[in-house]
Amino acid sequence: MESVNIGNPIVFGLIAGVVTYLILYLDINFENKKLKIGKDEGKCICPKLNLSIKVPLIIGAIVWAAANYFETVPTSEESFINDSISSFEQELFTDQPNF
Repeated sequence: MESVNIGNPIVFGLIAGVVTYLILYLDINFENKKLKIGKDEGKCICPKLNLSIKVPLIIGAIVWAAANYFETVPTSEESFINDSISSFEQELFTDQPNF
């Protein structure tokens, strides 16, 4: 199996999705533990929070799209080379006259 290119936009999207999922998972577990305190005192039972996969997928897609955009944007050097005059025209302007 070939090595994975870390600069690939899909890898950035996957990493962002996994990190978002872990943060939401830890936050929801903390909130659910905090809600159980009210349950022991005989107060009304609050519904348990559930983790949805939609938010990590959306975050991963946004990061993938942004990384893909910035990977395809030409740098200033590339655009300068593409916009510069051709070598034939350059020779016309740089030829030294034979007087």
